[in-house]
Formats: sequence, structure tokens, C-alpha cells
Amino acid sequence: MNTEKPKLPRTIWLFGLASFFTDVGSEMIIGLLPVFLVGSLHASGVVVGLVDGVADATSALIKLFAGQISDRVRRRKPLVLLGYGLSTAVRPLVSFATAPWHAILVRGLDRVGKGVRSAPRDALMADVVAGRGADVAARAFGVHRALDHAGAVVGPLLASVLLGIGLTMPEVFRVAWIPGVLALLCLSLVTEKAREPSSSSAAPPSWLPRSPPPGLAQALPPFALVAVGLSIEPFLLLFARHQGVADAALPLVWLLLHVGKSSAAALVPKPASSSSRQGWLLASWLLALVGLGLCALAVAWPTSQLLLIGSVLVIGIGSGAREPLERARVAELAGAGRGGAFGWFHLATGLAALPGGLGLGLLWDHSTPTTTALAAAGILALALLWSVVDQRRR
Repeated sequence: MNTEKPKLPRTIWLFGLASFFTDVGSEMIIGLLPVFLVGSLHASGVVVGLVDGVADATSALIKLFAGQISDRVRRRKPLVLLGYGLSTAVRPLVSFATAPWHAILVRGLDRVGKGVRSAPRDALMADVVAGRGADVAARAFGVHRALDHAGAVVGPLLASVLLGIGLTMPEVFRVAWIPGVLALLCLSLVTEKAREPSSSSAAPPSWLPRSPPPGLAQALPPFALVAVGLSIEPFLLLFARHQGVADAALPLVWLLLHVGKSSAAALVPKPASSSSRQGWLLASWLLALVGLGLCALAVAWPTSQLLLIGSVLVIGIGSGAREPLERARVAELAGAGRGGAFGWFHLATGLAALPGGLGLGLLWDHSTPTTTALAAAGILALALLWSVVDQRRR
């Protein structure tokens, strides 16, 4: 019996490399942005939460429409190129911020680019592996997410090196456009076959989103709750600073988070059966929950830098494992309208980041770091319980 795994199409690897370079540039900024906001722009914890929350909510709304539009045109690639190009152009402008709202505006424009590209890109990847089995789809998204997070490992490391040789944070931010250009070069090599747009006489006008398939609609609430809980990630840098980690070393904390994400996305099993995938998905959420519990314990203990670092790695492993499994589940439930399905998925998880970031920011400002971490853990536990009860009921 031939047990050799089928090779993934070239398009998957090109998208993976594009995401790698994009995240190198993006994470050179994001790995420093919370500290830049608090230390240089004198922002509050609420602003730290709002920066990513507003950005992700803006991105999520656009993803829904971009995904549905990509179902109604013959090619998805132009939307993907437009999205990556916009993010590359605006991202370094954060280096000129002199007030917190400047950073919010630039991050919002950056996420507009992400909103335009994400659902069409995921749908195009699903198109490429359609008919090859759900395990191949999970492996394709696993490779893509692993390369994406590998870029998020290199970006903070590069930022730390540049800070170490004497560059200021704004100067590091301006260097971040170079990897974005390399991402666009990778995307220029992607080929896409023209296809018949999805349409029917009963379909609403192209500007009006169709409802998600019933199975996907049931899966979206726990996906959104997980996104709320994991909106804690930018605060991990503030936790580390609270525990005495030097500013120059903070990008390395962000790097460690993405080491966990990249490794897990690449190595998590890609089971063929739906029930087995669901089990692994719940296990990934449970692991992230354990990491948040360790994080809460660490910030309650003044000299526990090592425990905090360990919790960051565990959170990264749990979060990285869930991403390809969630996307494979969306592709499984999507039916023919893959762009629209991924649009709904990104809408639910992206909008969830706004109340998540705002709520955690308020807790950071008016409570303790321990309470902030415990709140995120509680929300993740609720998502896990919701999915388990729903699975048993069905």
C-alpha cells in the first residue's frame, strides 16, 4: 500500500512564503507596538486593546464582503494582491505616530489590506486542494499557518537585533516595508485558473452577504469566543514588562509566542475524519487554556519570569494548533461558496477581538494583571464548554 502523502500544490507554498515575508514586516512592528504606545506615546491599556481590536474589527467587516465578492468573479488573485499591497504601503507609517490615535489609524488601514486579502486567499487555497480530501486541506492550511508564524518568529528577532545595533523603534518600523515587497514578489508568481463565478437566480445582489451554511453558523460562536480569549496576546508583552523583562528583550517574548504557533501549525496531526479533527481542535483550545492559567499564576508571582515565558510558549502552541484545524473545518462546512464561508469565519473572529481587546484593556487599567489573564482564561473555558455540549447534543 502506498502511504506517501500527496505533494501540496505550488500555490500553497507561494502563499505560505508571501505570508512569511508579510509577517516578518508586520511583527517587527507589532512585537514593539504595545511598548511604543505605553512608553513613548503614554497610552493606556485600553488604547493597547483598542489598537488591535479596532484593526481586527475593521478587517473582519471587509473580509466578509471580500470573500463573497471573490465568489462572484472569475479570479480571486487580484483581491489578494490588492490587500497585500495596501498593507505593505501603509504599515511603516506608524513610525511617524505622535499620538495614540495615529497608531490606531495606521493599524486600521493595515488591517483593511488584510481584510481585502484574507478570505479570497483562504478560498483560493481551498479551491486548489478541493477534491483531494479534508486531510490534505488541513495539511495545506497547516503549512501556510506554519510559514506565517515562522515570519512572526523572524520579525521580532530582526527587530531585537536592529534595536541592539542602535536603531530607534520608529527606524525599525520604517525598515518593515522591505519584507512586504518580497511578499508581493512571491504573490506575482501565483497562477490561478479562471473559473465560473458562483451565482444563482435566488442569490442576493453581490453587495449583500449571503447567510453562512447552517453547520458553519453553529460553529461560529465558539470560534468567536476563542478569539475573544486569545485577544490577550498583545498584553503578554505588558505582562513580561511588568515582570521586569527589559524593553530590548520584549520582541523575543513575542518571538517565542510564534515559535510555539509555527511549530504547532506544522506538526499538529491532520486527521481525515470530521470527528477526529473536532477532537484535536478542542484539545488545542484546552492547551491554550492551560497556558492562560499558567500566565495568571506567573503574573501573580513577582519573581516568576521563567513561568511567564513558559506560559507564553504553551499559549502559542495551543493557538497555533487551532488555526489550521479551524480553517479546515470552515472549508469542510463551506459548500460551493468558500469565499463567503471564510468571510463569515473572519468576520466572527475579527469582530470578537474588539470587545475582547477593550475589555482586557479596561481590566489592565483598573484591576490587576492576574485578573486580566484569568478573564481571558474564563472566556476560553466557556468556548470549550460550549463546543463540548453542542457536540454531545448533536
